[in-house]
Amino acid sequence: MSWIAVAQKTVTYCIDPDWLPYEGIENGQHVGISSDYIKLLEDISGYHFLLIPTHSWPESLELAHSKRCQLIPMLNQTEERDTFLLFSKAYFFSPKVLVSKKNLSLAQGLDDPNVKTVAVISGYRTIEYLNNAHPNLKQIVVTSEKEGLMAVSEGLVDVFVGSTLSVNNELFKNGLDNLKITGLPELEDELRMGVAFGEEELLRVIDESLTQITIHQHADIFNKWNKIQVIDNTNYGLIWKIMAVSIAMLSLLLAGFVSARKYNKKLQSKNTELLHLQKELEISNEELRIQSSRDALTSLYNRHYINQIIENPTHQYASVAPMALIVLDLDFFKNINDTFGHTAGDKVLLEVSRLLKRHTDETHILARWGGEEFVIFCKQQNLEDAHRLCERLQESMRNFSFSYVEKLSCSFGVAELLPGESLVNCFTRADAAMYQAKTNGRDRIEQA
Repeated sequence: MSWIAVAQKTVTYCIDPDWLPYEGIENGQHVGISSDYIKLLEDISGYHFLLIPTHSWPESLELAHSKRCQLIPMLNQTEERDTFLLFSKAYFFSPKVLVSKKNLSLAQGLDDPNVKTVAVISGYRTIEYLNNAHPNLKQIVVTSEKEGLMAVSEGLVDVFVGSTLSVNNELFKNGLDNLKITGLPELEDELRMGVAFGEEELLRVIDESLTQITIHQHADIFNKWNKIQVIDNTNYGLIWKIMAVSIAMLSLLLAGFVSARKYNKKLQSKNTELLHLQKELEISNEELRIQSSRDALTSLYNRHYINQIIENPTHQYASVAPMALIVLDLDFFKNINDTFGHTAGDKVLLEVSRLLKRHTDETHILARWGGEEFVIFCKQQNLEDAHRLCERLQESMRNFSFSYVEKLSCSFGVAELLPGESLVNCFTRADAAMYQAKTNGRDRIEQA
């Protein structure tokens, strides 16, 4: 048993009771192609599948719609069925055929002017297809393929559209030698398994199980039920053409399963590798984002980050949301670099940045604008609040013991964002106020 195997779980399912050799019910037992696939699914998945017998295909669909049947093992996918079923990948392909009386010439298939009525089975996808592709044809609804073929034989309808293997089975079984397979319509069966809404885990198990069915197992099932019986005076060339198409499609399907399994393994490996690379890229991008917005020396926000804020045209605030800006510049800082070197100057800048951090919190955006100049955004604070912060910083710097120098002061410029004013303009006013503090003697606070 494969890795899909789980604790024994019972899954209820319904089938078309009269669609052999694809599937059917004989003596209360499920037989046919879908029966063999159900047995393989039981071996692979560990699930137990319990047949809910029905008397017709519409009854089976109704039980699936009401979720009394969790699974329909063999059917085509349609828009209407998508409203109550989830579908597996296609695992069995079979052409559709047209059946008519031998004396009826159908050179153009369903588009032939001799075709005016067509028998269709209740609940089959054929109804939906004919409504869309051949809306002018009159449809006569029947309950089974046998009834549809009998309607053609008795002249009640012009043609019947059926599935290759089941049509051949019914023609031989009922001795309908006045009928012939006359053409291949553009429709074909792409048979899947359908599970009721809410059974996503069951669908996952089924899809995984289908990929584990081997080429030989698919071929054995096909050969077991592909018992073509030739009907007298039937178009033999067409039958062999149909079977050649069926065999070719099955071969492609089986080859596709093998290729898909190999491809899925390779794809899974590539996806894992891609996810790993994507994670590394996300980490690298985050590191780059942080680096691009932070000052390398002090780890404060940098000029690039502040420019992104103040140059954003959406950053305008009404008076109900006050904001103030502080621009500060260290006084006579050039003397430190000239006297002690840039390493000493860097150490002092670090000390200043730590002092600024101690006096600011999450309501502030603190940045190194460049050189010895710093910027503080005071969110939800007015001009007086910002001025008091400058006073605290001014006093703290006067009492701090910096490396290499006994005293270090700052010149402060403060501006409050006016209603409707852009941050660019507010910053310009705060910067001008800082230069005014320099002009007026340094170690001062000037308001714009």
